[in-house]
Amino acid sequence: MSVVLALAANALVNFLIGLLVAHLLSPEEFGRFALTLAAGGLLQLAGFEWLRLAAARFHSTRSALEKPEIRATLDACFVACAIALLTIGALALLGGLSLAMSEELLALAIVAGTINALFDYLQALARARFEDRLFARMVLTKNLLALIITLSAAWWTGSAIFAVAGLCLAMGGSILTSWGRFADAKARQTPPQWALTNQFLLYAKPVVAATLLYYGMAYFNRLLMAERFGYAQTGHFSLAFDMSQRILQSLGTMLDVLLFQMAVRAHEQLGPDAARQQASRNCLAILAVLMPASLGLWLVLPSLEAVLAPAEFRGAFAQHFVFTLPGLLCFGLITNAIAPFYQLARRTTPLIVAALVACGTNLTLIALLPASPQSLSLALSGGFAAGLIWLLIHALWLNIHWPALRDLLAITLATAIMGLLLVPLMEMKPGLSTLAVQILCGLLVYGGLIALWDVGGLRRAIIIARTKPI
Repeated sequence: MSVVLALAANALVNFLIGLLVAHLLSPEEFGRFALTLAAGGLLQLAGFEWLRLAAARFHSTRSALEKPEIRATLDACFVACAIALLTIGALALLGGLSLAMSEELLALAIVAGTINALFDYLQALARARFEDRLFARMVLTKNLLALIITLSAAWWTGSAIFAVAGLCLAMGGSILTSWGRFADAKARQTPPQWALTNQFLLYAKPVVAATLLYYGMAYFNRLLMAERFGYAQTGHFSLAFDMSQRILQSLGTMLDVLLFQMAVRAHEQLGPDAARQQASRNCLAILAVLMPASLGLWLVLPSLEAVLAPAEFRGAFAQHFVFTLPGLLCFGLITNAIAPFYQLARRTTPLIVAALVACGTNLTLIALLPASPQSLSLALSGGFAAGLIWLLIHALWLNIHWPALRDLLAITLATAIMGLLLVPLMEMKPGLSTLAVQILCGLLVYGGLIALWDVGGLRRAIIIARTKPI
């Protein structure tokens, strides 16, 4: 539970930081801020994400005792990747690479990607060992520091450079406060076994490549928007995209971080059949959260824009939000609901093919649609949808333990009923009170139907939990 609470707090703080930075910076500076963080995220994905995935999959309390070479190799690989990225980054800066950013912002993107990668790697180690308190403390420390440093820097300077630097300092401070808890004497005394690197790469490379393609697709559209329509339009798009992505991805990741580790443990202790059954329950839980959340975001959009979006972002914000929301739902389902089936089966190459289909669809739509910022948002959404459709079609030929059809239909019907009942509330005057009423009514309607129909055995699980002796 502490992990879920920490991730919920992390999602909320990240959401608030992005929103408040948009209020403190001009649309142009916020566009630079978002573009820099997106570049750092791509560098992190390309250089380090395979190590985070490998740590979550192969490291555990048991392996720390019986196979210290796993942790030793993971640590050595991280150091090697960090040195390589920083060296290549320095050479790229000396060579004049810009990626539509100043040299200072590009340098900060490299630093941010490296520091965030270390933060995520350490969190993966903590989660793999089920050290929930350590995981939660790191998240909460980073969030507190980010709120203080990043917002102060943005307010004081009005500069994207100092805002990004504030985020880097916050992540670094959180790492320093928990560094000693990750000491592992056995791993430190054990030489790395570089042959294990192949095992880590074979497992993680397809997942990383697919994710890199998806995020690269979104980054390409941001760059194209900046070059064709200016940084202000990039800022409008980034606020809408990042806000909806943070909400949906945070909900999905919050469940996936908790549930995927349960599937890994089931595979380790009970075998592949138990892991497939747990993955099926995980998929159902993620679907039951992301589907109504996406529809709910569309239903509350007028109030969401009125309450949260700065005045200079409104109008364009709503348009980008509407066009990107369906695609981000598809992306959330790909990464959190469907991909784990392939990861557990160690058949992850199809994930790359799905991402290539998405990129191809995005480029095709960019060429076919009228030249406008909104068309770039729509093309991005179409790409994500195409990737999900291809992956679902391919999955029909896999030995996957899918959730029960009854439960899938119940979730779909409950989401539709919630939407029909809440549509009249869209006529209310947009504002904070309307937003609160809409959210409360949506939760009551959808949650009541899910409990009434006992989706995924939820009602039985609650009854058992309440009657179980302490």
